[in-house]
Amino acid sequence: MHGLWATILKHEQKYVGCCGLRAAREANATHLACYFARPYWGRGFASEASTTFIDLAFTRLQLCRLLADVDERNAVSRHILGKFGFNVEGRQEIAASGRVLLRHELRAPRGEK
Repeated sequence: MHGLWATILKHEQKYVGCCGLRAAREANATHLACYFARPYWGRGFASEASTTFIDLAFTRLQLCRLLADVDERNAVSRHILGKFGFNVEGRQEIAASGRVLLRHELRAPRGEK
């Protein structure tokens, strides 16, 4: 069930990005990932995909937690993660590029794994 799935707009038959779950380096961890081409930002695709994959992670796969990394400057992605209850759990500076990634975490709802 891990892997990124192509996102195709049916009415245009056009590839616009990918989303899904990918295994993390840490044991018992999985990353939520959404990547969309810039012209398709702001159309709700990331929220729709996140809803689906969060549900898959916690109901079908019975995962304990999900992780998501986002560039500190990407306020929209940080907002989307916040809508779903993700909390910042760490910060990593990438010296070569000057980027700062924020590690977000979402725990399974109580009563689930």
